[in-house]
Amino acid sequence: MKRKLIRMFGLALCVGIGITGCGDKEKEEPKVKEVQEEPEEKLRVIGTEGDNAYVIQFTNASGQKLTGLSVKASGTDEWPENILAGGEVMEDK
Repeated sequence: MKRKLIRMFGLALCVGIGITGCGDKEKEEPKVKEVQEEPEEKLRVIGTEGDNAYVIQFTNASGQKLTGLSVKASGTDEWPENILAGGEVMEDK
């Protein structure tokens, strides 16, 4: 009796899977988002490159032309000299 019930349950399970699993569904194409490539901005080198040089990215958004720029490490007390060459100006972007 138990075997008969197990067989009936297994048969009902197989029929149910066959009916619901074999549908003729249309597959959705994954949507591809188009990304506009922005032209790569060429970075300007200020000062000299070397072993002790810092690499920073700086954007002048002050609304004024900058004639001096100085960067200091957090562990130092004094500000170093201007790293812009004499007469060099950073325009506002």
